[in-house]
Amino acid sequence: MNAVSSETGGEYTTLVRLEEMMRLGRWTEANAYLRKLAPEQMSESEILMVLTITSYGKTRLVERPTFLATSERVLVERLGDERASILLERRR
Repeated sequence: MNAVSSETGGEYTTLVRLEEMMRLGRWTEANAYLRKLAPEQMSESEILMVLTITSYGKTRLVERPTFLATSERVLVERLGDERASILLERRR
């Protein structure tokens, strides 16, 4: 079981929660939630979905740069530089 599944009951729930927090302007809560997610324990698709859903709030999500850096490292380790770079291109 990965961090997203054990924390929330699934990746869809994670996305809904993050999106709702951002939509309601609950940035402190969204940051705390994002801080709890561990890219090392997530699938590639889960990482990319979290990065995608948080991209429009990235100026207010102070935890996103840390999540992005860790995600980038994890994806490079798993997929190599070129594939990771392609996947992350529009999510930075």
